[in-house]
Amino acid sequence: MLNIGPKSRAWLAAVGVHSMAELRERGAVSVYHLLKSSGFNVSKNLLWALLGAEWGFHWTQVPTEIKMTALADLVRLESLGASE
Repeated sequence: MLNIGPKSRAWLAAVGVHSMAELRERGAVSVYHLLKSSGFNVSKNLLWALLGAEWGFHWTQVPTEIKMTALADLVRLESLGASE
């Protein structure tokens, strides 16, 4: 997977994401949220890497607009989890 190193790949496998198809199906933001809520020590760089993998960009080349949309989506997901 583009942008995804061995440690991140192991984390993804631990939450049931084993392929690019599964990442795309679930979406980078949802997968990042799942990793974070599962207790993995994630950083925003991992979110950028997942977005880059999903969209076909190197993680340092993910456009700002995609990053901002992803962060807004993440805030919504986190607020849904907090209200449950």
